[in-house]
Amino acid sequence: MKIVLNFRFLNDLVKVFHLAILAGLLLPPLSHGNARFEEAYFRLEANVFDNSVRQGVIAEFNAAGLEGNEDPWFYLCASLTTLVSGYKIGDWYTEKTFAPGTAERALELAEKAKSISPNLSQSHAHYARILILQEEYKKAWMALGRAHELDPDSFYPWYFRGIIAEKMRDAGRASGYFDEAEQRVAFDHQQNLVNIHRQKVARFSKDLAEQERLLKENIKNNPESSTYHGNYAQFLKEQKRYQESLKYWEKAVELGPSPNALKKLEEVRRLLNENLQ
Repeated sequence: MKIVLNFRFLNDLVKVFHLAILAGLLLPPLSHGNARFEEAYFRLEANVFDNSVRQGVIAEFNAAGLEGNEDPWFYLCASLTTLVSGYKIGDWYTEKTFAPGTAERALELAEKAKSISPNLSQSHAHYARILILQEEYKKAWMALGRAHELDPDSFYPWYFRGIIAEKMRDAGRASGYFDEAEQRVAFDHQQNLVNIHRQKVARFSKDLAEQERLLKENIKNNPESSTYHGNYAQFLKEQKRYQESLKYWEKAVELGPSPNALKKLEEVRRLLNENLQ
């Protein structure tokens, strides 16, 4: 069935994916199956801070065209790309972390995926992802119930349930849900995601040893990640272990000199100098 997108919806997609070049020049979409954008979805999720990956996914949208697309993964990937493009800095599951309007645009695309394929578990799980950052926890929980019903072996219903429990400051339930998610890990990056949120639970539970263990485990599993080195460096800074923090911020900058990493590096250098005086 052919879908003709209205101009308002198309304009939103153009803004999100920086595809103004396509306005009025859309070509017929290339033939592709679900695997194409399904793979792109998980590739992007595994590399949300890698601009080259994001630009590569955007290029795939550019090549595919926007009209007549009946692939739910196209819209799921578009929704995730919207979130990644609108992210500023901070908690991925707090709406203020994103540019205004990001969550609404991402939700609209997720709803499109759900309408095309109501029996695809990930359509419901991804929809819940956005509801969580909007603090619509009850609606998210219901969507996750449907996602689990459709695919009991999916990682995401348990992972997102864990995040809801984390938001509720329920360490016991969060840990149990993350245990279930870990049993269903299908991609390497999913273990990293669980570790990040276990670390947050350890933080509000004031379990510093567990927090540090998880931060170091993510570095061990991802030695070339600037993000994970930066996360551990920030933990060390908060513990006033400035010399160790300096080492990890320097490595984070070496791996990916983001403005935030450079700023944090200078802060630690200043604090270290102050403490040596």
